[in-house]
Amino acid sequence: MAAQDVDYIIVGGGLTGCTIASRLKQCKQFSRIVLIEAGPNASDDTRTHTAMGAMTLGDSEYDWAYKTTPQTHLKDSIHTNAQGKVLGGGSTTNYGGWLRGDASDYDAWGKIVQDKRWSYSGLLPYLRKPERHSNASLSPQHGINGPMHVVSVTSSDPDRIYPLRDAVREAWKEIGVEDNHHAIHGNVGGISEFEENWRDGQRQPSHQAYPLKGVQILTNTMVQRVILSQQSSDDNTGKVITATGVELVNGTIIRAKEDVILTAGAYRTPQLLMLSGIGPKDELETHNITPVSLNEHVGINLFDHFASFQYWRLLYPLALGSPALKHPAFAKGLPQDWVIRERFEDPGELTDSALLHPARQHIETIVVYAPAAARHAGVDAPLDGYHIATSTMLLLPTSRGTITLSSAAITDPPIIDPNYYSTAADKAILIHGVERTRQALLGTKAGKSFVEREVPPPNFSPLTTETSSDLIDERIQATGVSHSHAAGTAAMGKVVDTELRVVGVKGLRVADASVLPVAIGGHPQTTLYALAEQAAEMIVGRRI
Repeated sequence: MAAQDVDYIIVGGGLTGCTIASRLKQCKQFSRIVLIEAGPNASDDTRTHTAMGAMTLGDSEYDWAYKTTPQTHLKDSIHTNAQGKVLGGGSTTNYGGWLRGDASDYDAWGKIVQDKRWSYSGLLPYLRKPERHSNASLSPQHGINGPMHVVSVTSSDPDRIYPLRDAVREAWKEIGVEDNHHAIHGNVGGISEFEENWRDGQRQPSHQAYPLKGVQILTNTMVQRVILSQQSSDDNTGKVITATGVELVNGTIIRAKEDVILTAGAYRTPQLLMLSGIGPKDELETHNITPVSLNEHVGINLFDHFASFQYWRLLYPLALGSPALKHPAFAKGLPQDWVIRERFEDPGELTDSALLHPARQHIETIVVYAPAAARHAGVDAPLDGYHIATSTMLLLPTSRGTITLSSAAITDPPIIDPNYYSTAADKAILIHGVERTRQALLGTKAGKSFVEREVPPPNFSPLTTETSSDLIDERIQATGVSHSHAAGTAAMGKVVDTELRVVGVKGLRVADASVLPVAIGGHPQTTLYALAEQAAEMIVGRRI
């Protein structure tokens, strides 16, 4: 490919990259925009179309399936973390959950960067903008004219009433969790119906929901580095560093008249910054990379939603694989009804005062009517209608990890050390969350009406109402997993400013999960679409 000149270069054709490319083209129709994606376009692969097909995409050709370093606090186990290696990124491979964080989570973001545009009130127009919500009465809180069709489980199809719907809800109500149907004023705590962005059982990946007509798309293409030029400032007080383009792995140069925008995700974006000479001095020198703009914060502050899965044997065959779930309506999304979000009420374990806000939710639990991810824990929970899974997830993890370089080549994945489960707060909260799940399913009248027992992983006894917190801790250390929601590695206020511009570099922005300075207690795609919508307006300098 010969060298070329364009106006905007977007590196990473995932959720935010496609959204930004589409919005820029919509606003500046004569601009030349190139979108570069390392993976293929999987639009013709039927596995990427449906909710049930999504269960086959982990460890597929569309997944980077990154390996972590041995995790010190998890018995030195190595974990595999998913990230989309495909046009559309995670929006092509995820499970479609459309769950925001609490308003207080976004307010914590706005406060730490001292910019209300990233608070809940500032982000709300952009949280609404992508949405075409099925409940128009919620329009002050949700959007009704956007490209993403958002539905609750029951509004997706009137026949999508799972047999355990009422019993699961009642189990959590018996232990004191209240209904919260519409998350008024951004309060997400309690029991609410799971919301998704499946449209009549079909996926809406970002590159299809947001039209890319007129955008030059390069798939199966990797960027080796951002090209940075240095010139003396007009007053001779220092160097002005400007991003002028990118170099592909094959040596091709693409020059940008306006901006280079990195949307390669929490793992690859910090890697690209460092390969371009932006990062910690020692890390750059270790790999013989000429430092251009030193920034010790690149690649640190990695956080992720860590979780514990449990598997349960039912008294009757009412889960996926049973005749009770053969109706086509049950396949129009992930087989589940409710999301339960709760606070951790013991402030003695929470040293971060921001986590003590009375509205913040620390634990998310979902019940999936299939033994999802059982293979990762070595659990024998067949798809026979008798087995379900629960996920209990840390919404606001306090553990922090790092991304560093394995070599000076982008084709080698970075070194990923999430440092999971490394703080007293994370341990206490996740143990408490598992105890709450156990209490709901084994210690309530409703739970006992459908659960026979817990199905343990090898070398563990089943959970009971008497299982100690120490044994639960041992179980989490052995079997805990990530939900692959990594973020934070090019944090706003440290690596980028509140306009998403890389500090000290002109013409270079980052607009993906790596810029989140704090954890947001929802599923990331809702927040990332909002981030991308606001980013596009910042880039063009006006409302789109």
